[in-house]
Amino acid sequence: MPESTFKFQGEEYTFAPERDIGIAELRFIKNWFGLPLGTYNGLTAAASLGDPEAIASIIWIAQRKAGVKRIREPMNFPDFSVGEIMGSFTSENGSGYEKVPSCKLTLNGQEYTFDFVKLLTFKTLRQIKKWYPSIGSMVWFTMALFQGDPEAMACVAWILWGGPNDKSIPLPSSIDFAVGEVLDSYELEEPEEPEAPEPPALVDPLTGEEKPVDPTLSPNGENS
Repeated sequence: MPESTFKFQGEEYTFAPERDIGIAELRFIKNWFGLPLGTYNGLTAAASLGDPEAIASIIWIAQRKAGVKRIREPMNFPDFSVGEIMGSFTSENGSGYEKVPSCKLTLNGQEYTFDFVKLLTFKTLRQIKKWYPSIGSMVWFTMALFQGDPEAMACVAWILWGGPNDKSIPLPSSIDFAVGEVLDSYELEEPEEPEAPEPPALVDPLTGEEKPVDPTLSPNGENS
């Protein structure tokens, strides 16, 4: 894997798994989270899927390598958006994680917008992972949601109703509704298209005066 840069709490860090994941780091992670995260392949694979504990471990490793003092252990990190961290990763070739657009849905007659980036936080995904390990990562949870997985659907309701911050909200295990009706209401928000830059003005080489640009002309000034 190529070296990448990412941002966490306003600070930029670099990370290259082949260089930065050593025996010492894996021993700590294995002690905290067990297997498979405590192995090189397990950690890197889980991080690519948006596993909350793997992402937190990568942040911890990057901070450790950067010489940050008083680093918190990954499980004690303040809450953060897993999607934002994944979206901030940029490799040497400029590639990065593509964010999932928000999804509008209707649940029990009420319209909601499920923002994957804002709502799937470190603490929320860790809780989901404790309940349902197979969908406790950003990627697997998203896939399960669009397939109508019952646990993922119930967790969405729990999140939208404020469950991560309100203990009075029913747990996903006791939530029930018609899955097909909610699936039929899904509507992905279209990402905003960036505005095309205005073409440069044409300059008369003799007078130096600008000429209006004919939209039927190709970029080299010839008729299309």
